[in-house]
Amino acid sequence: MNQTKYSLQDLAGSDMMVTIDRHHVDSPPQISTTAQQVMASWHDRPDGLLSLMCLVNMSGDSVIAYRQWSAAEAEPPQGDSWPREADTYRLRHSSVFDDVRPIGCVVVSTFDFRSSEDGRQWTDLMSEALQSHQLPIPGLLGQFLHVRGASVLNCSAWADVADHVTFVNTPFTGDRWQKIQNFPGLVHGPGARCRIHAARRR
Repeated sequence: MNQTKYSLQDLAGSDMMVTIDRHHVDSPPQISTTAQQVMASWHDRPDGLLSLMCLVNMSGDSVIAYRQWSAAEAEPPQGDSWPREADTYRLRHSSVFDDVRPIGCVVVSTFDFRSSEDGRQWTDLMSEALQSHQLPIPGLLGQFLHVRGASVLNCSAWADVADHVTFVNTPFTGDRWQKIQNFPGLVHGPGARCRIHAARRR
């Protein structure tokens, strides 16, 4: 599937389980090899696997596999084709703002909180702030918030990397945004601006 054809609606299924696994690489040839290996895993996929999106960090140091699983699956299978240390999340909120423009950048970020309840509250605040924002955030095509205990996975799709840079450097005002930024116990984890290398879905 060409990345310009990838539909954000494919990411927005309700109550979906998601696994994320990161592969660190040292050189451009290793990026290509690793991405091919990730996509090759699709050929022997189990029944519960719904989609696979292979992302390449724009900094050139990692490849990320984002897999969606049926909510009926308690745990993804493990074996030679499936990483044993993938992080498993549940999709809690999804927002699609523009499913027409091509996706130029996918940002994958993690956040840690003091408790699972704090993580859920933070994702609720973020979703409400995005939905109630008076004007569309320039370049933001979709936002997908996942929870795993006290950890939150935030995947956002942008028309261009420059749009995300502008968003990060823009101070937003209002009670909701202040609560999001100053949430007690919030710890920013790793983040990556990525391009879609390839994607597959059932």
